[in-house]
This record gives sequence, C-alpha cells and structure tokens, in this order.
Amino acid sequence: MDARQIETRLDIFAKDAGIVPVPPYYIWGEFRIELNGKSLYSDEAHEYCRACADALLAKVLPLLPEDERDDHRVSATELNHEDTPKNCMICGALLDYALNEYGVATELNHYRAYPLTGDLHPGDAFHIARMLEAAPNDRAVLRFGRNAIKSLPVTAGAPQAS
Repeated sequence: MDARQIETRLDIFAKDAGIVPVPPYYIWGEFRIELNGKSLYSDEAHEYCRACADALLAKVLPLLPEDERDDHRVSATELNHEDTPKNCMICGALLDYALNEYGVATELNHYRAYPLTGDLHPGDAFHIARMLEAAPNDRAVLRFGRNAIKSLPVTAGAPQAS
C-alpha cells in the first residue's frame, strides 16, 4: 500500500468511528478582559470550533470599548501547516489541520515515546493519516502507517495474518 491508500483507509476508519474534525475559526483582534475573576483572552493564534468562537465573542463584545467592537469578528482559518494537532481552545473539539515537517517529526517522536499497543484507536488513525498526508514520501512515516494499518481492529477490515 502506498501512503495515500493508507491515509484513506485510516481516515475511513476514524470517520466510521465518529472522529470528524470541525473547521477551525479564530477571532480577529486581540483582547484580554477580566470578567468575574476570569481572564477572557484571545489572539489570532488561538483557534476554536465555530460555536465556542461565537460564544466567546458574544461574551466579550459588550465589554469592549464601543469604538473597538467592529475590529473583532469570527473568521475561518486556512488549513495552515501546523507544528501540532489542533483542538478548540475552549471545548477541546478536534479541529481539522495539516502538519508541517516539524509537526510530522513531533508526532513521530510522540509515537516513539508512546507506542501503539493493541487495536488502533480511531483518534490515532486520524492523526497518523495527517502525518501521511504531510509526508507521503518519508520512509519512517510510511513504515509507521503500514504498522498502524496492521493494528486496525478485525471488525474494521484490518489485514489478516496468513
């Protein structure tokens, strides 16, 4: 199997198990506001699911000076090549992402430190697929992806030993 075939198989397994990332959003304009002893803070590097971004902005807008309110809005982000997997800063929802070279190396190091054991978890399948997407010609990534396919649960169509 080549990298694209492995990536597709892992993505199908993850999706069939309910792992569906949501599009990432950010809030234009930096703010830091204290409210009831909590700090409400955001800058354009913070990413959220749409619901959390909308809720945070709705909470903050009335607290901003009136002349600054139009400077803040929720906007979709592009799938930039990231150093790490992405999750909503508030609720932790898995955000869609693409990895860069550093991110692939970081993920490989993570899995070297915490090797896969037993049946492959759908969340790991999704993250490994992102590694294959970013580095389809990297031999270590391809070898890792092939081993991940072998760890798919039998019910997910894992290849059987002959």
